[in-house]
Amino acid sequence: MTRKIKYSLLLLMIAGLIPFLFPRCANIVPPTGGPRDTIPPAIIKSTPPNFSTNFTRSEIHIEFDELIQLRNINQQFIITPPQRQRPDFRVRGRDLFIELKSDLIANTTYTLNFGNAIVDLNEGNALSNFEFVFSTGDVIDSLSYSGIVLNAFDNEPVEGAIVMLYDQLQDSIPYLQIPLYASRTGKDGRFQLNNLRADTFLVFALKDENNNYLYDRPGEEAIAFLDDHISPEHPHPDHPDHDHPHPDHPPHDHPHPDHPDHDHPHPGHSHPDHIQPEDSAALHRHDHAHPNDSLNIAAPHGHHEDQTKPDYESAEARDTMDLRKSENGIGDSLQVSDNEPKTEFNFRSGDTLFLFTEKSGRQYIARNERRQRGQLLFVFNQPLQEEWSIEPLSFDPPADWKMMEKNARSDSITYWITDPEISSIDNMRFLASYWTTGPSDSLRKVSDTLNMNYTAPRTSRRAADEDAASILTADFSISQNGNQELHRDLTIKFPEPLSEKDLEKITLSAIDNNQAIPRDFELIRDSIKIRNYHIKTDWIPGQSYLFNADPGAFNSIFGTGSDSIGFSFTTREADHYATILLNLTGVNEHMIVQLLDERGGVLREYYVSEDRELVIDFLQPQKFRLKAIFDTNQNYQWDTGNYLKGIQPERVIFHSEIIATRSNWDIKVDWDLQ
Repeated sequence: MTRKIKYSLLLLMIAGLIPFLFPRCANIVPPTGGPRDTIPPAIIKSTPPNFSTNFTRSEIHIEFDELIQLRNINQQFIITPPQRQRPDFRVRGRDLFIELKSDLIANTTYTLNFGNAIVDLNEGNALSNFEFVFSTGDVIDSLSYSGIVLNAFDNEPVEGAIVMLYDQLQDSIPYLQIPLYASRTGKDGRFQLNNLRADTFLVFALKDENNNYLYDRPGEEAIAFLDDHISPEHPHPDHPDHDHPHPDHPPHDHPHPDHPDHDHPHPGHSHPDHIQPEDSAALHRHDHAHPNDSLNIAAPHGHHEDQTKPDYESAEARDTMDLRKSENGIGDSLQVSDNEPKTEFNFRSGDTLFLFTEKSGRQYIARNERRQRGQLLFVFNQPLQEEWSIEPLSFDPPADWKMMEKNARSDSITYWITDPEISSIDNMRFLASYWTTGPSDSLRKVSDTLNMNYTAPRTSRRAADEDAASILTADFSISQNGNQELHRDLTIKFPEPLSEKDLEKITLSAIDNNQAIPRDFELIRDSIKIRNYHIKTDWIPGQSYLFNADPGAFNSIFGTGSDSIGFSFTTREADHYATILLNLTGVNEHMIVQLLDERGGVLREYYVSEDRELVIDFLQPQKFRLKAIFDTNQNYQWDTGNYLKGIQPERVIFHSEIIATRSNWDIKVDWDLQ
């Protein structure tokens, strides 16, 4: 017994020493893993099979090779033809169950496009643009239509727009009915509708804000439309139609934007009136209303000058567009599926859709408020096109009791009350009259009764004393000790309109060797922004200046006065600036030429109606873009479109290069706007 105890104790001691003798053996080493999984889920089978005909079920079951999840299914999924009630989706491990909630149309091909919604559970790899197709009839329709949607104002690709086809061709149909076919654009603005029947369609695009496939928010939802209807036609009537593909051999190789057809010739080598000899179903646009447009879109910096953004050619380079996406273009067409004989299609570039937001027909006051006793603010839903007025209903005003100030967009108007007696009234009521659009787009005058009440904020006695002793502040257009541009005025902005200014208390001096040399100047109030004053003088390049104002030099309409003001700055050297010599040719109509910064902000604007050279001087050494607007109605601004009137938004183009300027350099730029 004693021997057994000793033996057991020995075993326990050995077991206790093992972790200390072999400490590394106790470490847990994570698996090295290997390369990251980048493979999206694959479909093992579906019930019923994809591309089934005579479909009568209400549920679809799809099994994948790994665990899946749905990501942004409401934004990514689209069913064609659309249904009033969206399907229900259930995920159970590797299985996806789709329950159709609406009745199906007889003898119709349905396409369920999941976009990038189906992803694997662990890495989030997306099964891109997976489509489940079935037909309630005997055949699967096999035509396709593809293209691109661009923002009409800046030619940038539009993501998430729904491109819709209607077999009813009246203009009002996008307002009243959901489309027969629909597809959503990707990040590059491209779209493709597959499994279409041979028919004539109205083409309409919508940025659907309420996801109901109806254009029911004019002025809020952006739209695009083709001027003409599209329909398939056989280029050679003596050739018979191709048979529909057998449902057991579905068209699985449609030329999606992400899967170009590598064996397709460059579309620029064909003529718009020449059709290839193979039998085909080709897109036909009725009553071509517009000539080919030149479209130059500025390429990102560093790209070759003949590259464009987005990646398609201008109509000057070619008069056609090809169905399949090649290295240089995207095709816009209806076509037979790729399991039929390969056929080339060449179509005009007018099938590019330009998205715009219509002007809201009705003008109205969106907001009115009274932030200060002497301030009345009125904000409109859109810029005022005609004059408007306010008439006091709660008091009898004296003459000149107010000053009016508009913002740059003319959609906000501020009245400053100059009479202290009137501004002391807490509760005011006004009759506001303005013009809005009535029936048949006629102008009619409307009137609104508005209450403008002021409630003083609660303040402590100390804050009230400080407010009573407040001074009039002044903000300058540049920072203290900053650089003043030679071609601009120095601007002073006050928080309230001025009642008076005393020029005897104001000086502008050039500083040389610590000596102040007075300079002549003018102080002029801005005609629109009435609280802004411009200091005009002949600036000396590279010169230090001091602006000085004694106390009381400026007084506001509310009785507040300025304290002493001292503001130092230095003008730029003349050789700091660059110049662009812009030679414009091919100008056959009224145009607006704009110089933009890299973010698209407008720096300069010129109005031209004939060939000329523009000298764009006093430019900072930076990068610029050039934009031209075809000002069709000659109102000196870009105008949006109107769907029911058949008016497209005014066309814009960009110079193909980003222009990088250097100090003390002139850059000559040629731009043919033909």
